Amino acid sequence: MKIAIFSDFFFPKIDGVVRQTTSILEHLHQCGDDVIVFCADFGERRYKGAKIKGLPKIKCPTYPEWPMPIPRKRYIQKELQKFEPDVALIICPTFLGLRAVSIVKQAGVPLAMSHHTDWPTFLKKHGLGFLSEPVWKLIVHLHNRADCNFASSAISRKEMIRRGIHSVHVWPHSLKSGCFGPSYHSERMRDRLLGKHKDNTLLLYVGRVSKEKGLLFLEKIMDARGTLSLAIVGDGPQRKQLEKRLPKDRTVFTGFLEGEELAEAYASADIFIFPSEFETKGFVMLESMASMTPVVACNAGGIPDTIVHGKNGLLYEPGDVKGAIDCIESLISRPSLKEAIARQALSADITFESWDKDLDIMRSMLKKTAEML
Repeated sequence: MKIAIFSDFFFPKIDGVVRQTTSILEHLHQCGDDVIVFCADFGERRYKGAKIKGLPKIKCPTYPEWPMPIPRKRYIQKELQKFEPDVALIICPTFLGLRAVSIVKQAGVPLAMSHHTDWPTFLKKHGLGFLSEPVWKLIVHLHNRADCNFASSAISRKEMIRRGIHSVHVWPHSLKSGCFGPSYHSERMRDRLLGKHKDNTLLLYVGRVSKEKGLLFLEKIMDARGTLSLAIVGDGPQRKQLEKRLPKDRTVFTGFLEGEELAEAYASADIFIFPSEFETKGFVMLESMASMTPVVACNAGGIPDTIVHGKNGLLYEPGDVKGAIDCIESLISRPSLKEAIARQALSADITFESWDKDLDIMRSMLKKTAEML
């Protein structure tokens, strides 16, 4: 199968969407598929067996870490004509994806599209709530031009269907066996993340450090309990503000971590805290669950599609500081509950044991889309 992938989010940016994209590329390569990827030029011509068609880029004014690819129509048309793909996949259509829809449809190539980012909620968090409904109308229009659509969770799929989008399937999510796990626990990493207060309970957050992630909520939790320390793994435009607001002696910012260091961070923390109200899935929660580090998360967006309160994690309502603290303290004071939740989080249907099966499902959906021509 010959597959053309368009992704607004790719290296050097690192997030859940990028990691899922690279997982798909690796799997398609193992299956013998021929793949090209249109994305912002990051200096490479091949990745995981795929040919990279790098596009000129500009910095996003509100998020400098995101290089926005400029969709060069004639170049893309020429490359598609040469490649003759069986199917195209547009991942999280944004700047490039908006233009790619028309290019792909004009070329007569069957089209699959994925929806990962809750842009309407993102706009509300940035004071642009008046744009939420117009953006939803654009999302519906775009996705209804596709032959097959993917939602990042069952909750997201339900909302897409409610809005009038057709042919929506859930994008399978799992983790590759061995990448995360309790065996990565490291006292050296734990000391690094704890900073000065070695006897404190260690909370961990992994992800973008930006307004829509709700990280200022953590300030209230940290101010209420002096026995908590916080490690923030990741980077973004809100880091400087958080460095000023969060208690300096109990907060550690590591920047981005990858590979074994990231796995050690997950496995060496006591609790994973996820305050975002903006997620369609929350891939980082799966990584923490695979590490047997229990998750305390906000009951919003696609998060309850992954976390079942009291079973494989704990949930609190949006804005409920007391509820979040109660969740944290219940895990601290009840080791048996913490152990039970950590073990339940390793269930095969949401973590790494279904890795190959999930990627096979994804590939089979792309193959069915290719056969629609």
